[in-house]
Amino acid sequence: MNDRSDLSPLQRLDALIDRQGPELAAIGREALRAVVQAMPTANRIVDESDGLLRIHHTPGMSLDHTIVTVSFHGYWVTYDFPQGDRMIDYDELLRRANKGMYHYVIEGPGDVKDREVEWLLNEAADRADPPPNPENHARLYFREDLNQKLPGA
Repeated sequence: MNDRSDLSPLQRLDALIDRQGPELAAIGREALRAVVQAMPTANRIVDESDGLLRIHHTPGMSLDHTIVTVSFHGYWVTYDFPQGDRMIDYDELLRRANKGMYHYVIEGPGDVKDREVEWLLNEAADRADPPPNPENHARLYFREDLNQKLPGA
């Protein structure tokens, strides 16, 4: 395998997603495309610090303002909404995980194309505090790299 310094950030992310196995990788990539479509200016912060691959979508460079996270678990992929308690969920798709955090389990390929899921992502973007900056050029970061650059992060 290539040393990660030889890879672009997008290639590093692709390699991490590939490690999840073909079925989860396909579902996860579809989930990520849907988030980028709903929030094209949100930055992505890749985090695997707790053994799970998570891609946080945030208006800045802080996980404190995460709008939605795509999380790869052993057998499924979820959308995690840290501000889910502020969202309108008419179809009751979200499940409470802990204080303020709600998640949606992506059941299989094509699931993220459902209108209800698209609506949830748009709802999360609309209710984000702070909201994504429409002037931002989305960037891809890795949490471990940010921690090295930002002491005390």
